[in-house]
Amino acid sequence: MKNKNCFLLHLCVLLVLVSCNKNEVKKDFFANGRVKTEIKMEGNVRNGFYKEYYENGNLKLVSNFENDIQNGETILYFDNGKKEKEIFFKNGIQEGKSTFYYENGVISEVGNVKNGKKNGSFTLNWEDGVLKSKLNFVNDEIQGEGFFYNKKGQLEYKINFKDSSPINWNSVKTDYNFDFLFPNSFETVLTNSKEGKIALIYKSSSDIYKPNVNVVTIYNSKNMTLPSIISENMKELKSSYSNLKIIEQTDEFVDFQIEQEGLLIRGCSSFRDCANNEVLILSTLSLAKSYEIYTPIFNLMKESFTCRNH
Repeated sequence: MKNKNCFLLHLCVLLVLVSCNKNEVKKDFFANGRVKTEIKMEGNVRNGFYKEYYENGNLKLVSNFENDIQNGETILYFDNGKKEKEIFFKNGIQEGKSTFYYENGVISEVGNVKNGKKNGSFTLNWEDGVLKSKLNFVNDEIQGEGFFYNKKGQLEYKINFKDSSPINWNSVKTDYNFDFLFPNSFETVLTNSKEGKIALIYKSSSDIYKPNVNVVTIYNSKNMTLPSIISENMKELKSSYSNLKIIEQTDEFVDFQIEQEGLLIRGCSSFRDCANNEVLILSTLSLAKSYEIYTPIFNLMKESFTCRNH
């Protein structure tokens, strides 16, 4: 009887040990000793909550796993403790409502994700909560009509998209901020008063040897660039790029063309890549070398860049 009781006691202890080993919270730490990550485990399988922390101790992310697969709500936080985004997962793939926030707590973007891709209507807001734009997505591509509003909530643009590329647009005003579509860039809307066309331009990272001459570039969804040029000082632009023929200029707009292919004028040579409809300019003027690639924006200046047969 004594041996039987000892056996039962050892069996209970063993079961407790196995149970403790099966359900545990695994933690990783920063060098300062604070918790970096923690996750509930069942053996070697993630099953339960998962949390990440900033080095200052603030919560960075909280999510959930079921049988090693991410499921349910995931919330990410800024290091100031406020929400950055709320998203949902189903069987390891993002699915459902997606909400993004500014650091001040205002919703910056809200929409729906299906099978890991944006689908349906997305609404974007300015930092004060005023409506910024309404876009429709199909499998991560902007499709159909998009509406863009200024910081007063007034409609400024209606643009038709196909596969995230603008087909045509109607404008009410200028100077709209498109940085949420084309990151790491600044923007200005240019109006060609003669033809009533609009060009959207973005500053690029090209090496400019004249500080008052900017190369501007538009970025599309395929990470390709479509640049043009603008300068605060038109006289400097003309003298520095003597092989550029200024077709039209206003305080905001410069339209131009290359007068000849392969022309060498004052140390500045140009030639064009007809396959890509681009013009490459190699400059050795002034004290430094620079290069820029120019491409018509949405083909609005295609007449200036028509490639000729040799």
